[in-house]
Amino acid sequence: MSSVAPVVSVVGSLNADRVLRVEALPRAGETLTALRTRTLPGGKGANQAVALARLGCHVRMLGAVGTDPDGALLRGALRAEGIDIQGLQEVGGPSGGATVLVDQSGENLIVVTPGANARVDAGEVLGRMAGSGPVDVLLLQLEVPLDVVAQVAQEARGMAQRIVLNAAPAMPLDASLLGLVDVLVVNEHEARIMTGLADPTRAVTRLAAQVRELAVVTLGSRGGLYAGAATGRFAAASADAVVDSTGAGDCFVAALCDGLARCADSAADLPGVLERAARAAALAVTREGAQPAMPTRVEVDA
Repeated sequence: MSSVAPVVSVVGSLNADRVLRVEALPRAGETLTALRTRTLPGGKGANQAVALARLGCHVRMLGAVGTDPDGALLRGALRAEGIDIQGLQEVGGPSGGATVLVDQSGENLIVVTPGANARVDAGEVLGRMAGSGPVDVLLLQLEVPLDVVAQVAQEARGMAQRIVLNAAPAMPLDASLLGLVDVLVVNEHEARIMTGLADPTRAVTRLAAQVRELAVVTLGSRGGLYAGAATGRFAAASADAVVDSTGAGDCFVAALCDGLARCADSAADLPGVLERAARAAALAVTREGAQPAMPTRVEVDA
């Protein structure tokens, strides 16, 4: 695996996460008292950007924050990780936010408020990308408007060596968007929504036929499946103790992007890249929060 640091542009969401620790996740109609609460920087886009930076990538974050105190929190968290935030737009009103309930076993329940994420301007994103030079990976998710994701994927095709889409939160996607994507990453639930197939093996095969290179379906503690440039299954890495699973998926996606950008032969090196990504995610669940839990390259490769 190459030691040359990949250049990655992340276009996505930034949220202030209100994390509430509870004994157990609530049932319908149930009222709970939180054991403790914290406000932490989050959002799928920003989480993945932080994970990439800690893995040694040169990262540019493009998205939007509000003019509220949360906007300053989100900017400061990225700046502290050495991430280029010149591509962040500032819009009037609140930043994105999320309420995250985490139980004693580390399982979570999340409700997102889009805030500034709903006002990301695709033209401004593309303009700032064009002025920053080519990138190894353009990483996208679905917590900003779908039309922004589609426009950026379409017009940034020549600016990025590889486009990776983490299609979360889950929604059906047009074939025209998937046809622009090199690597698609979803979990089992998201794969079912996108394909209508309950069998993840059939789902990953169908998704792989719609993208340019590779589809990956993660299965939690059962590892995951991949199809496309190569086909197979990977095992989950064991975690010493699950404290909070909130950032595990974002950590996996980031480590996959980092590994693919560094490897010489995507097909031959893919099993090792996926094993490493699973190992990174297993480290993330042993710590509280999303961004604070992201491991460093030294930790992942120890």
